[in-house]
This record gives sequence, C-alpha cells and structure tokens, in this order.
Amino acid sequence: MKISIHRHNRGRVVVFNNATLAAMIATIFIIRPDSEALTAILGYWLGRAIYYFLKIGNYCLLLLLIGYLLYSLIAKRRKISRPTYFILGYVIVLLCSTVRMGSYSIVYLFELLGSNLAFFVLFDMIGNRRTIDCIRGIYYYLTVAMLLNSLTIYFYYPDGVYAIANGNSNYYLFALDNVGFLYEIATLCLGLVYHICYERKITFCTYLIHILIIGAYFYSAAATAMIVGFCAVLFIISYRMLSKFKIIKVINIRLILIVSTLTFLVIVLLQSVSAFSWLFDIVGKDATFNSRINIWNAALNIWKDHCLLGVGTSGDIINSYLHMGGLSSAWGTGIGHLHNVVLEVIFDGGILAMTFFIGVIACSYKKMRDENKYIITKILCVFFFLQWLSVMFDFRTNTYTFWLIPIVMYRIPYLVSYYNRIN
Repeated sequence: MKISIHRHNRGRVVVFNNATLAAMIATIFIIRPDSEALTAILGYWLGRAIYYFLKIGNYCLLLLLIGYLLYSLIAKRRKISRPTYFILGYVIVLLCSTVRMGSYSIVYLFELLGSNLAFFVLFDMIGNRRTIDCIRGIYYYLTVAMLLNSLTIYFYYPDGVYAIANGNSNYYLFALDNVGFLYEIATLCLGLVYHICYERKITFCTYLIHILIIGAYFYSAAATAMIVGFCAVLFIISYRMLSKFKIIKVINIRLILIVSTLTFLVIVLLQSVSAFSWLFDIVGKDATFNSRINIWNAALNIWKDHCLLGVGTSGDIINSYLHMGGLSSAWGTGIGHLHNVVLEVIFDGGILAMTFFIGVIACSYKKMRDENKYIITKILCVFFFLQWLSVMFDFRTNTYTFWLIPIVMYRIPYLVSYYNRIN
C-alpha cells in the first residue's frame, strides 16, 4: 500500500507504506499514555475507554509478536537477529528471578516478556531491508506523542496532570516527566537518522518541534532533562560545523562505550567529590542526587547476597529489599526501581541479566565501527551516550524506548546502504 509518494532527484521514494503503517500502529500500543493522565484530562469514562482499548491492543500485539518469534525459532524460516536472542536471554533471566521471589502474576510476567521483546521482534518481522520504513513509522507516532506530552507539561506545570500518594506531581500525559524525556531522546535520534538518510539534512520543522518538546523540560526544571536536552539541541544545531572542522571524526563507538562506562563509575562515586558541589547547585540537586545515592547504596548492600540472579522485577520485592539494605523507612513503600540502568539490571537480574544486557549492545560494535565515516553513525553514537547519561538517573525495566537506539545501531549497514542509494 503506497499512501503517498515524494519525489527525490534520483527517483521516487515511498514515504508511507505497509511497513511504516505497521510500525506506527504497533508503537501506539507499545508506548501508551498513562491511564491516570487520560482520565484526568478526558474524564473518567472516555479516559478509561481509551486506556482499555490501548491495553487490549497491546495484549493482542504482544501475542502476535511472541507467536512470530516462537514460529521463527521453531520453523527457522525467518531470520532472528542476534540482539533479539540476547534480549530474549535477558528477559528469561528477569522472569526466572521474579518467579523465584514469588511476587508476580501471570499477566505481569506476560507483559514483562512481551514488552521487552516488542521492538526487537517488530524490526525482525518487518525485515532489515525495510529498516528505514520501520524507523519512519515509530518516529511519526512518537513525535506526535511527545509533542502532546510537552503540551501537558506547559499547561499543567507545576501541579502536574495528577499527583501520587507521596505528593509527587511531576506526572503528565506519558507518566513521570523523566520517563517522557527518555522517550523524547529516542524519538529525536530516530528523527535525525531518518531525515539525514532521507533528505540529507535536518529540516527546520524538525528543529522547531523538538526544541519545543525539550523546552518543556526546561520549563518544568527537570534537572537531568535540562542538561541532556541542552547537549542534544546543541549537537543538532552545530553538527554541520563540527563536520566542517573534522571534530566529529573523533566520535566512534569504541570511544562512546568507554566514556559511557566511565560515566557510570564517576556518577556513582560523585557524591564523595566536593569539587562538583557548584554543579549540584546549578541543577537544583544535592550531593546525593535527591537521595538516589541512598537507594544505590542500599541496593549494593543487598545485591551481594543475590549477585547471580538478582531479586526480580516486582516493585514490592525491590522496595522490601531496599529497606533491608538500609534505606530509611521515611521513604515509605513507593521505591520500586533504582533510578540507574546498570544498578537496575544487576539488582533485578544479577550478573546473568547484565551479561545478556551487554550482549545486546555489543552486537552492534563491529557494524558501527565498520560504518564509522557516515554522519548517521556519529548521530547514533552521540545519542546513545546522551540516552545513557539520562538513564544514569532514571530507568525502569519497562522503559522500552531505551532499546530503540541499540536496535537501530545494529542495522546501521542497511541505513548506510539506503543513504548511499538515495543521496
């Protein structure tokens, strides 16, 4: 199905086709608005109706994707990418850890399995040669979704769309403001890759929309989002100048992975370095990153007793173990995640989960290294790091857009082929 055609100097390029439409519809059901926000904005009945429609659609989609994966593994008629095998191992470890601890439901386990696999299987199902079509569909939906989310921030800040029991009111159309920003980082990355591949430039409309979206996080004073958002905007405005002066040539996947590893180590140890106190004052944080350090220390105290398989992904179990590890009872019962991607993975699934997690990212190393001279490779490297910096302070196992950048990195040869063919 070709819905519309755009003419390039070198022929016709389909800008909307079956693969794009399938990716867009799938993403609508994977990345959904928050139920509480829908009811607060649209009213109880309409909000709940939309929520349950999306929820049922999500279950149907996950059944389809899991069925496709099982069929492909058994019949061996469709190729499954290496990152999909690693993410499957990662999710199986999380499932085993969660079941071992005993606090779970069948529906919860199904969502944990299906939702983490969703984007990996979706790209496999659509096919490597239609990677650009899949990116286009995901990017179209997420751009509209993040624009709507930013509008709720502009309209409802500082009271938020709703507040939870502990008084935190930083909740908008797509839940917590930090979660919405993680979605935006992945969206912006996909958009830049798509526009560079398709038009060899970033359009003015793209600049305007994403500056508006990121501006919402400055308006709401979300510290991590302000720092990472500023770096993202600075990069997309200046990347051509960086290319002209050949500064961008130093960016490569090896450097980014080394810097990302060092970033984790520095951030975890940063509370003991008083020289950075001025930075904490600027972003409105204390030396414990609003007590995140306390959560991390409690997690590390417990993790040594569960280092192989972790404690599972149940929020209640995680909260109980954090208090056993020394987290103050003043935190109550609302801490169900660790606010850091590395600590979240090793705490939930132990060393085994971290091994598979690293495997997902490592699959892309050689492909990214071989295509290092292209600007789209540089964009993926920069945004992998920006996303990594964001998830140093806020990450959950259901932050599914986190996987989009590694998935696209693995398919860089197909994007480069498309780029060369079109341009």
